[in-house]
Amino acid sequence: MPRLLTAFATTVMMVVAAQSAFALQVAPGSAARPHAGATAKAAPGTPAAARRRAARRKAAPAPKLSRVQLALQRDPDLAASVLQRLPAGARIMDVSAGFEDIGQFVAAVNASRALGIPMHEFRRRMVGDRMPLLLAIQDLRPKSNYRADAMRAEEEARTLLGSAASPPLTLAKGKV
Repeated sequence: MPRLLTAFATTVMMVVAAQSAFALQVAPGSAARPHAGATAKAAPGTPAAARRRAARRKAAPAPKLSRVQLALQRDPDLAASVLQRLPAGARIMDVSAGFEDIGQFVAAVNASRALGIPMHEFRRRMVGDRMPLLLAIQDLRPKSNYRADAMRAEEEARTLLGSAASPPLTLAKGKV
């Protein structure tokens, strides 16, 4: 019985190998195209592989950048100073995605650094939940002095950005 199973398994493997080899065979003088059922790929250095890579590059549209990302691209000095305030290894374009106001983003970075709250938590609340900075701090650190923390982060952002651009109001001066 074991010999019969071994012989059967060997036969099946030979048939599968023969089918695979047949699918990859090309008739002499014809275009190098595998059998319709084959899933062979062109070698990485061939022109066919280059055409596929070029088609993939064309097919993927460039991601649309937010106003904050565009501002950071236009002002590399500002991007460098904000990047210093982020944890090591953070990518500024990823962190700033979704923010619509540069002052709001810089204030969030300042608050993240000062309070030791991960920036992705601020981003989730301020971009995803559309909370102002004050309410995001209150949500993340309910027992902190969130008004003072929000005002301090906004003031640091104003200083960093200059008087031309200021963070939006976060209700830090009003009652919540």
